[in-house]
Amino acid sequence: MHAPLSPAFRSEWCSVAALESIAEEWRALAARALEPNVFYEPAFALAAAPVFGADAGAVLVRTAGGRLAGLFPARIDRWRGGFTSTLVGWTHPYAPLGTPLIDRDEPESVIAAWL
Repeated sequence: MHAPLSPAFRSEWCSVAALESIAEEWRALAARALEPNVFYEPAFALAAAPVFGADAGAVLVRTAGGRLAGLFPARIDRWRGGFTSTLVGWTHPYAPLGTPLIDRDEPESVIAAWL
């Protein structure tokens, strides 16, 4: 049986330009991620962003105490003539793996806050 999901988690959108300011806590999250993804670590993602991610950002999930617990790099894709918008994971030809960074200690709560 799983523990109840924590309502104290919150999500927020962060532009790719603002992600550099959280690089240290982003690195810490990458180190404790449920499923590691080198393409979403700050060194790789921030280097690729100017070329492949000008329209990208990330949904950040934080605990009640403000600790970064989830990072879901994404972009808004418009299709059907611009009438429909969809949030899609950010990948590009040099970063084919789109697994988000989720704190391994509380994955259910992080995913629930993201959705």
